[in-house]
Amino acid sequence: MKRIPAASRRQHGAALMIIAALLVLGISWFAVSALSRTAVASYEREVITARALQMAKDALLSYAAHYAARTTHNFPGRMPCPESLTAIGTVNEGEATGACSNTLVEFGRLPWKTIGMEPLSDGDGERLWYVLSPNFHPVASPPATPLNFDTPAALPFDGTNVVALIIAPGKPLNTVNDSGTPPAPCLKVAQGAGRFDSPLNPLKFFECGNATGAYANLGQSPWTNDRAIAITQAEWADAIAPGVADRLQREVAPVLETWRATQSNANWGRTFMPYASSFSNPAANDFCGNSAAQGAASEGLPPLARAATSNCSWWQPASTTMAASVLGLLTFVNPAANCTAIAAGLECQFSGTTVLGVLGVAFTGVAPNGASSFRAPISWADVSFRRQSDNAPVTCTPVTALTQTLSPTTGDVSISGTCLLSGLLMVAMPLIMRISHLPDAAVIADLPAWYLGNQWEAHTYYSVSPGWTVNPGAAVCTAANRSGCITIASLDASTGNTDDKRFALALMGRRLSGQASGTNVLTDYLESRTSATLFTAAPANSTRNDRLAACPSLVSPGCI
Repeated sequence: MKRIPAASRRQHGAALMIIAALLVLGISWFAVSALSRTAVASYEREVITARALQMAKDALLSYAAHYAARTTHNFPGRMPCPESLTAIGTVNEGEATGACSNTLVEFGRLPWKTIGMEPLSDGDGERLWYVLSPNFHPVASPPATPLNFDTPAALPFDGTNVVALIIAPGKPLNTVNDSGTPPAPCLKVAQGAGRFDSPLNPLKFFECGNATGAYANLGQSPWTNDRAIAITQAEWADAIAPGVADRLQREVAPVLETWRATQSNANWGRTFMPYASSFSNPAANDFCGNSAAQGAASEGLPPLARAATSNCSWWQPASTTMAASVLGLLTFVNPAANCTAIAAGLECQFSGTTVLGVLGVAFTGVAPNGASSFRAPISWADVSFRRQSDNAPVTCTPVTALTQTLSPTTGDVSISGTCLLSGLLMVAMPLIMRISHLPDAAVIADLPAWYLGNQWEAHTYYSVSPGWTVNPGAAVCTAANRSGCITIASLDASTGNTDDKRFALALMGRRLSGQASGTNVLTDYLESRTSATLFTAAPANSTRNDRLAACPSLVSPGCI
């Protein structure tokens, strides 16, 4: 047997050691490479998920902003419903369900078709889901909860309330056989089997509170892989504000201008804008209107109180007198104390005696606030008589027209008239006269349904130039003399002049940092005002978010 030299044996052993070392290095490299690929893939999935969630959020806010600006849409800011849980695999997949509750949390997949997107999936290839707060999908007009900047978000998420959530469900989990104990409210789940059966079951997609309504962004955990992003009330309000402000200029301001140009003169023989309702916390303001000093601007909130539902002082009972006569031969004058204000108007009690079955009745009274709100005259149809004993109606035949005169000095309306009551008994007869409030002027009905129906007047500042109040004094606001007009500095040239505004409106945005809510302080609501007749238009930012409208304005037909 041939012996191998020792040197050769040493070389062969060294070669084996080198080969072994290379194998170890190779195995280690493959192991590290595999771990690296796993880590990168996990990171990439998180990036894809985050990007999809943000895209969905932006699309939902864009949807709300788009519909806020549409003149045919009566609920500016309304959010879409989720996709139906039974839409999977049907032609309705990706579409918002036709109707959803405005009082309950609504849960379903993201309606990607409705919001104008391609279908969005998270990093595991799962379609995104969408949860909507109550109050943000009204269908009845006016809605029980008005949709405006004060609409409360009622979807709990991470200790606060939000308007909506977009949730990425991640891959299906199976933790049934895991040895650990999940923390409350998490449970062990087996999500793979039947995951896409219709109707979809949220328990097959979400873990912990996200499947039961206790929504949270839970982060990394063995028991959940959900990822969520919220739409806050502030984000929603900022998204819809430009569209609402545009409609304030294009739809609301021209209606108010129609009052000034035609209705005020037709109703009261004077061309004017009503005084503002003195500014106070909009949630408690009566919107009745308050008189201003002669030749002064009037600012506050729009005087849009409705006759049928307001608590305004529409009558002055102490200024009402009654006179009853028998064909003018006998007169019975009743003291003012016999007249009292009631919910529907004014009620007066009086008595008269007739020997021929006919009694003449004359009355005079004062209705305040005629120049401080949008009122129209009453007619004889708004005056009624009844017997006090049995409440039976008594026929009133007008002898004169109702005289109704607006005083520019006080802003009050004086009313008088005479009629004959017939069919009375031949004895002393206690009677009741009722006069309705001055009714709403046509301008109230002419305002778009979205505006009053959603109480946007509580978010609208209103200022009238001194030249266009009912009592302007020496103030003038015309094209030839703008000394009594409102000025809005920094307006775009396309809107017309800056210093000829008869009235101005401002959409008061959501409360900003440092502004208190529920106060009577105007600066907690408005940033663009220097005085009642001087404002500055500027893009909205973190320190100012007023959006101004005015007449005249070249961008609004009917507001020139």
